[in-house]
Order: sequence, then C-alpha cells, then structure tokens
Amino acid sequence: MAAALLAAATAGPATARAVDPAPPPPVPTPRQTAQVRPAGEQASEVLSHAHCVLTLHRADAPTARCGAAADTREARSGTLLMTWYTGAAYTGGATDIRGDAGSCDAGGVGVFDISDSLGRSWDHAVSSFRDYGGCAVVEGWDGAGYRGETRIWVGDQPYLGADWDNRISSLVVHG
Repeated sequence: MAAALLAAATAGPATARAVDPAPPPPVPTPRQTAQVRPAGEQASEVLSHAHCVLTLHRADAPTARCGAAADTREARSGTLLMTWYTGAAYTGGATDIRGDAGSCDAGGVGVFDISDSLGRSWDHAVSSFRDYGGCAVVEGWDGAGYRGETRIWVGDQPYLGADWDNRISSLVVHG
C-alpha cells in the first residue's frame, strides 16, 4: 500500500487522488454501563453525558448513579430538586439532583465539586436546568468548593447565557 501511494505521489496530483486509501474504520464507542459510586468514593473515571442521578445527603457525600443504574427505584428515591442539562433548552445529557431530606429550604443543599461527584466530563458542562421540590434559587460557582466567581438564578433556566454556559463547577439549590 505504501509503495502504491509513493508511486502515485511522484506521478503527480491527479494520479495521487485516484489511489487515495480507504478511510480508517470507525472507532467503536463503549457501551454505557451501569455505574454506581457509593457515598464518599471519588469519581476517578469520566462518566459520559448520559442520564445520571446524584443523591445529596445532609451528613454524607453524594451518591452518583449513571446509565442503567440511574433508572432504578433506588436512584429515584428522595426528592427531585433539580435537573441540569448539557445542552440549552433542556437538551443533551441530564443529571437529576435528589435530596434525602425532603424539599428545599432556605439553607439548601449543594454539590461541592461536580468533577469529584460525577467525573471530569460533567465539570463545566451545565447549559440549562429546571428546579423542583420547592427549589427556586440556584447559586453556581465556576470553581470547585464554592470558590471563584458566582452567579444566582431564580427559576428554570433554558440557557445560562454565553457568560455562564459550561462554567459551573459547584452549586447550591435552595428555596
């Protein structure tokens, strides 16, 4: 094959185009598998932008479930507080934020570090969100641990705006 390409290239551009090699075969994509991470275990892998559920616990670290594990009864337990999306207008991959302590209150609950909770691919990936469970206010930071610049939104947001699209690394939802 290499000899044919070299001969075609030395013969001129018209001949070289005639013997272009076939395109490489497509790279197979990994199947989405059920992924459950117990409270306190850090996310070392990168979770794809499928459907995830992140359950926030007042006393413990959050529990993340993605793919098939996000569609279980256990994952759907607790109060739905928020769903964020990777695309504008509530499209793309989605993460449901659930709380184990009922609906939102003034103190709220937070995701201290999206990357540690769900993996690096979810960090700085929020483009829109919806509020539920009495949550009306979302405060987002562009750094983990509630650090960096911050912004507050009230109600559902079909697009975070050019200045905050794909920028959130930590957040708090409250009533």
